[in-house]
This record gives sequence, C-alpha cells and structure tokens, in this order.
Amino acid sequence: MQIWIGEADGSNARQLTHNVRQWPGSPSWSPDGRSIAFDSGDVGVEGHIWTVDAAGGTPRQITKGPGTQSVPRWSRDGKWIYFANDQGATRNIWRVPAAGGQAEQLTRTGSGFVGYESGDGTGLLYQPVQGDSALLLLPLPGGASPRPIVDCVRAAAFAPAGDTVVYVACDPTSRPPLRAINLVSREDRRLGRLEHFPPGAGHVNLAVSPDGKTVLFRSLAGRAGDLMLIEHFK
Repeated sequence: MQIWIGEADGSNARQLTHNVRQWPGSPSWSPDGRSIAFDSGDVGVEGHIWTVDAAGGTPRQITKGPGTQSVPRWSRDGKWIYFANDQGATRNIWRVPAAGGQAEQLTRTGSGFVGYESGDGTGLLYQPVQGDSALLLLPLPGGASPRPIVDCVRAAAFAPAGDTVVYVACDPTSRPPLRAINLVSREDRRLGRLEHFPPGAGHVNLAVSPDGKTVLFRSLAGRAGDLMLIEHFK
C-alpha cells in the first residue's frame, strides 16, 4: 500500500511513496500545495507522521514520540500539523511544527481519529470519541473548555471550508444527510443526501475542496459476478 497523487478527475496518477516495508496512509496536502503529510510505520510497529514533497523525493519523519501518531492535518498557515496520538489508554489530538520539533497535546479527555484547525485558525474541530459523536470546537492554543457545534456527526465525517463546516449528520442508513454549519452565524443547512455511505468506517470519511464547492466522500461500491456453467467438465 503506497500513496499516489493524480488530477482531480482521476487522470495522471503517479506513485509518491515507495517504501515497501511501511504502510503509509491518511495523506494531507499542505496549504501551498508543495508537501504532503501522511502517517506510516513498519508492519507491527507504531506509526508516525511524515512529510514528502508533492513532486516526489525522500520522506521526512516529523514525529518520533511514543504511541501511534496518525491522520495528519495542516494548519491554515502551514506552520503546524495536527494529528491523533494513540498511547494505548486513550487517543488525543496533538500538533507539531511542520518542520519537526516538540509536539504539544491539545485535547485531554479523548478524541476521534481526526482534528482540523478552524477556518480562522482560532480553534480545533474534533470529536470527543471514536465513532458517531458530537462535533466540538476547542479554543487554541488550549486551556478553555470546548463548546459543542453539532450534537451528533458520523465518525470522522466532517471538514472545514472557511467559516463553514461540512458534515454528515448521524443517520444509521446508507443515505445520511450532508449538512453545512456556519461557525459565525450558526446557520445549519442541508445540502442533500449521500449515496452508499459506509457504516462504522474510521479514519477520514469526508473532505472538502479548498474553494468549498466540492465534497469528496467514501462510498461502498457494490461487487457482483456472473454464474458460469462449464459443460463436460473433467
């Protein structure tokens, strides 16, 4: 399993990572489009956060602390990388300078797989547990209590786009509502319904394009086959 990049329409796909001993995942573009952060670790070994030039090259390890660090997401100015840090007893959201250095813990009472900096850079958007749960906003650099934004969001199915957060509302069906809430006005509107949205999926299930006009989401594609008869089989 390696990381590839391509055009938005799926063309011009090209391989970016080449380490056959590692399992890279959760790629995230830097705001300037020059770097990609990802998580990776040898099979059976704790994962860490890495970055690689979008044009290719040798990856650089960013985190080295204990635990499994995963699902990196950049700050809007490209100076920080947020990530989930699982140290066995609990998972929390941390951040580290994009060039590497001392990581700092942001949440203290647990989190889901992914955390995003808010569009204005003043808060951290995250879920308090793995799975369907509330969406919270923690003031940065921390210290204050988080406030609820949405009562229930599908697991890791939210992403900011400026002052707006697009999210998948809690709905047990495969066609859950897709909604958008403005963090300033608190207007919460329905955008439509998704098709074949997977139940119980972790890590990252939704992304929004930088211009806020396109939503990318995971979908279960059905598999089928033909029943064939072989005559005079021996």
